[in-house]
Amino acid sequence: MFLTFPLIILLFMSQIYLSLGTGNSTEAYDPSITLDLSDLKSKDFYLNNFTISDPLTKIFILNLNDNTSFFVLQIHAYLGTVALSHTEKLEPLKHVNGSNIGIYWGKNMESVGRPITFYVRRLNPVQDAINIMLAVHTYEKSDPVPGGCNLSFEMENAPYQIVTYDHNLITSEAQPPSLYEYNKKCDENNITTELFYMQLPMDHINEDEYFNALKTMLTKEDILHYGTKVSNDLNHPQFKQFYNIYRGRGYVFGIVSTYKNRSSVYVPSISFGCDITDWDTNCVGYGGHQVWAITYSFLIISGITSVLSGHWFVKISIGFSWFNLGTVITFILFVLNYDKLTIEEKLIFSLVVGALLAIFIVFLHYKFERPKIYISISGSHMLSGGLLASVIAGIFHPLSNSTFWYVFGGVSLSSVLLLFIGFPVGHIISHTFVGGYALMSGIAMFNGGHIQYLYINVYRRLIADNYVSAVAGLSFTWSIFFEYIGWLVLIIVGFCLQFMMSRNRNLYRKGYASVHSIS
Repeated sequence: MFLTFPLIILLFMSQIYLSLGTGNSTEAYDPSITLDLSDLKSKDFYLNNFTISDPLTKIFILNLNDNTSFFVLQIHAYLGTVALSHTEKLEPLKHVNGSNIGIYWGKNMESVGRPITFYVRRLNPVQDAINIMLAVHTYEKSDPVPGGCNLSFEMENAPYQIVTYDHNLITSEAQPPSLYEYNKKCDENNITTELFYMQLPMDHINEDEYFNALKTMLTKEDILHYGTKVSNDLNHPQFKQFYNIYRGRGYVFGIVSTYKNRSSVYVPSISFGCDITDWDTNCVGYGGHQVWAITYSFLIISGITSVLSGHWFVKISIGFSWFNLGTVITFILFVLNYDKLTIEEKLIFSLVVGALLAIFIVFLHYKFERPKIYISISGSHMLSGGLLASVIAGIFHPLSNSTFWYVFGGVSLSSVLLLFIGFPVGHIISHTFVGGYALMSGIAMFNGGHIQYLYINVYRRLIADNYVSAVAGLSFTWSIFFEYIGWLVLIIVGFCLQFMMSRNRNLYRKGYASVHSIS
């Protein structure tokens, strides 16, 4: 009895200590974001930025306007991927993954109480915390439901876009809208949907620029103000659009659906056609592969040589011309007909073929100069014709493939014939025209320029199935303007210099002064 009483006291004190603890033993940490929408009208817009660092974060939406029939919650994550869902566990048809995603909620949904709860789960984060931009669009019953007539996306209602890309094109795809008040009427609902895009004229990206770009395409008013409507001349599916990739350039995609003067917007998406988590390697410059750096360096060297002395150092200029021509043709044939090698491996093989072809043509010219002279110089003429055709035919991008290639072929052949007829002045023009472009392209590929896409876009038309339906043009920037001014200056300076150097000079042996000199 004497020992029992102290033991009871000790047990009682221990229970008190365990129950008090440090305040964390009986209450678990529950990360959450609470959105009070009491200040929003029945059709309105909310926007804010947050940082999430936990694997799972709850979003509570409070005080929704009684006249709001549905809303779209959207999340945009910078350098990270998240999953947004109705349920705590990721269940089929109740969640969506991505960096620019959204989820629909409507009063016609079953078993939904207040507060309305959503769940954000981090997926493969690049850093410890992910910065997100969170927006809510509230709508009334007369407004179209973006993505309400879903045919293939994971969610039953899909107000978001799915954006993918390959080496050539970015693809943005969405689902048709529906009418909320007519129980998801999809056939002949008379909803007008328009696709918009905004090009980002930047060669770098950071968090502020990323979110600011998306903000410009969040509302109908901003989309109409900042965006460019996708032309109806492009023969593309109604809810699927293609965009040409330019390294270092991005697009923001917006969609507006309208029914009887009532509008709603889809979740905007952004893409640079590359993985921006490693910007310097994937999105700008030469892509981190040394073979590209070597190729661009050779373009610069051959460009300088052709501009300054292409008509003077005959065999060198012939070698450069046929090397470039052989490399381009081999690379295109490889890409069109052989898929087992990487792009870099195809380029290496094409460079080897181009070098062998150049050596062979120079040998022919050296050994049999008179009968082979026009074969020798035709390399630079064909490059010039193709380049001029790329400039002119590129203006008619929306034309069908057959019409485009008729224009391209006609311009190319006409240019080659005129250059032959105008020899030797045509030969100088050919070298300065192609050499100036090669020089500017090599520089542009190192510093993020875009003049090289004159040729690249023609190549893409050959290999990309949907290129004819793609948005291909670049928005105007001063850097692009000065690239073309630089090309023009090189042509003029190179022509004047080589013309003066060639006056009354016999550039070819064995009595060809009458053909190859300028008097």
